[in-house]
Amino acid sequence: MHFHKPDGSSFLRMHKPTQFGDNISSFRPMVKQIHKEQKPIFGFEVGIFNLAYRTFVPIFKENKYIGALEFGTKAEQILHEMKYFNDIDGALFVKKDKLNLHTAHDNIIIDDHTLQYTTIKNNKLLKQLEKKNYKLDKDIKLTIDDSTYSVFSFALKDFNGKDSAKAIFFHDITPIKDEFKDTIKQLTIILIGLLILLIIVINIGFSKIIEALNISHKELEKSHNTINEYIKLIDKNVITSSTNLKGDITYVSDAFAKISGYNKDELIGKTHKIIRHPDMPKSLYVDLWKTITSNNVWQGEIKNMKKDGGYYWVDATISPIYDKKHKKIGYTAIRQDITDKKNIELISITDGLTDIFNRRHFNDIFSKIIQTGKRKNDIICFSIMDVDHFKQYNDTYGHQMGDDVLKAIGSTLKDMTNRVDDYCFRLGGEEFGVVFKAENFENAINFTNQIRVAIENLHIEHKHNSASAYVTASFGLICLYANDIKNDDTMYKMADDMLYAAKETGRNKVMSNQD
Repeated sequence: MHFHKPDGSSFLRMHKPTQFGDNISSFRPMVKQIHKEQKPIFGFEVGIFNLAYRTFVPIFKENKYIGALEFGTKAEQILHEMKYFNDIDGALFVKKDKLNLHTAHDNIIIDDHTLQYTTIKNNKLLKQLEKKNYKLDKDIKLTIDDSTYSVFSFALKDFNGKDSAKAIFFHDITPIKDEFKDTIKQLTIILIGLLILLIIVINIGFSKIIEALNISHKELEKSHNTINEYIKLIDKNVITSSTNLKGDITYVSDAFAKISGYNKDELIGKTHKIIRHPDMPKSLYVDLWKTITSNNVWQGEIKNMKKDGGYYWVDATISPIYDKKHKKIGYTAIRQDITDKKNIELISITDGLTDIFNRRHFNDIFSKIIQTGKRKNDIICFSIMDVDHFKQYNDTYGHQMGDDVLKAIGSTLKDMTNRVDDYCFRLGGEEFGVVFKAENFENAINFTNQIRVAIENLHIEHKHNSASAYVTASFGLICLYANDIKNDDTMYKMADDMLYAAKETGRNKVMSNQD
């Protein structure tokens, strides 16, 4: 902490007062800016010894500006938080033109950024990125010593909104990858076994037919029964169905009936809409029918609904079928159960503590939601929320109870965002986000306030909360027509500004661009 006087000197320093001179502020751009504008500013700044996140607040006495109070924290705290909450290692890279740090690792330079600080013990990871000339604005995967890492990064902005540095993280996804490989191996073994059985059926069938020319009717009947047993075996293990040209089901295998939960009588004569899951977009089925009615083969992944309301995922291959005169008479589909694979994918985009989507998935889909909304110029809403005085809560009740608070809030968000276009995320620490579409701005504000009230109604005691006797949250809400949204980063910054305003004006409230 520092207090800076307008003449550029600093007379109050709460950290290492003997290490820095009184004129430390004379060459600091953020100090010059606060003296010039006399308004609060915040952002990342490269100092003499390290990169830090700094917040400046102007101080007035009798309406006269007497100086500015500065609070700062080392940027590498981001790495410690990521390690604590998600067990993910990372590194900080500072732009080369801003580098003036004694702690920099000059031997590792990536995309015009120089390594300053890292929690990564395996130096091969950083060297591999440097060797491949990795771009810090892209997510990639690396394989080092039989381990696979998902690499992702984000920019650290200075007080002018320009990039000062990049934080890059390495998530070891080797266990997920190995589990997926084991699943594929098991499926491959099953398919090979079924193929062998099919070959055996064909070979036995032909041999039995040849033998039947010289054996008695009784032996021929026995051979026929044997073939039927093999056909039943395939019917029991292969998920398959056939339809007529209208899409009415004419045949289903036992495996199909088993996985769907319906019996054959409930399926035959119906269309596949009976197992259509509401999570699947209509556009997928439009593409499917367009493909097969053009006499082509369609292949893709489909989520289906079971009779009991559960679900399963299949990798389906659907193709036309023809009679002896090569006239198309319907369609047949062969499916592979990939539910385990899809569940593994879900784990990779889910926050381990709160069981809602994580920041990685938010980064992947936020821009896609905006682009999809532009087709009909939907109202896109993004709410960013922060638990009020969460540090004081952890200090008073302990980190374990703090984790319980985050779990309870995550569960509340999950229960309230149950429409098709609703998404909730844990963005990091005690910060959460909700993305949704609204019919109008009033409904969006009401919905966000319902979430705010639901959190307070959890009645979790918080003695040091200035806004309530219970745990509460402050919300920054931005609602815009999709065609008016410049980009997802701009919308995120606007919501963050609204969140700051909610905190500054008393907390436990919703501040939006409609206020």
